[in-house]
Amino acid sequence: MWNNRHIWQPSVLTALMLLLFATSTANARVLQNVRRKNMPERKSEIAFTLTGWFSGRDVDALARCLPQREHLLPKRGEPGRSFNGIRWTKKALAWLDGCQVGKCKFNFPASDVRQLLMGRSIEEKKSIYYDLVHKLTWRYKKGRKRERIEAHQLRRDACSSHDLFHWLLNGPLKPSDRVIWRKHFGGKTMHPTLKTLKLAQWKTGQHRCIGTTLLFSDHYYYDSVDLLQLTPMGPERIAFRLQVRERFDVFKSFWARRFRGRIRARISQRKTEMLQKRVTRCLGSLQASKN
Repeated sequence: MWNNRHIWQPSVLTALMLLLFATSTANARVLQNVRRKNMPERKSEIAFTLTGWFSGRDVDALARCLPQREHLLPKRGEPGRSFNGIRWTKKALAWLDGCQVGKCKFNFPASDVRQLLMGRSIEEKKSIYYDLVHKLTWRYKKGRKRERIEAHQLRRDACSSHDLFHWLLNGPLKPSDRVIWRKHFGGKTMHPTLKTLKLAQWKTGQHRCIGTTLLFSDHYYYDSVDLLQLTPMGPERIAFRLQVRERFDVFKSFWARRFRGRIRARISQRKTEMLQKRVTRCLGSLQASKN
């Protein structure tokens, strides 16, 4: 990805952890025996595996349910409508309005920053911003991506041996591919971050697999992969194995490297809570559909 120009201080790292790794304990605990195992990491990475189980029967229905309620990003259509739901703070609008070649908060190539400069009003610039994110998402080729995560880094998994996993990480986008977006909102010193991701599902033996990988991010992320494996453990249990590998430009900073263990723990906590909420929602939805 294109490098951002940030000066990282301890306060920024604190905000980073608050942004990326804030958690909620409102739901009853559904995931059981959750354990984390740290994986070998490159300098710019956080990598670990979460394992555990939960009570459930229909692993196929659950695997279909978990990726739902994502924001979809169609290949055609009006980009502004695709990104419906993005909130713009006054500070973010100021960043957009002040974006210049060589000095822009958003992670766009210089040629695309020049397109932003063509906007005469803030509304025109927002429209161009949506067009650029849409264009960069659909034109980007994972196989040519700098600082990308490679398949062999997640080889200790039944799901990672499937051809669809290698296509997920390396293949160019097709109109039939499922592309989603997520927006993270930050604190006082953090930039709101928009990410677009490619999503795929497949089966291998008794395992159900759900994989997502980063296509574009306007801040912080070089690349990311989440690989979730669901496996029946009898009539009433489903085991899960979630591999997480994320690569950030923040690890250029001494302070980020110094707090790597703490950042990894917060990411792990956040991923656990996200999976907890989705499994809880899907189990409830499946139960309601039977009643």
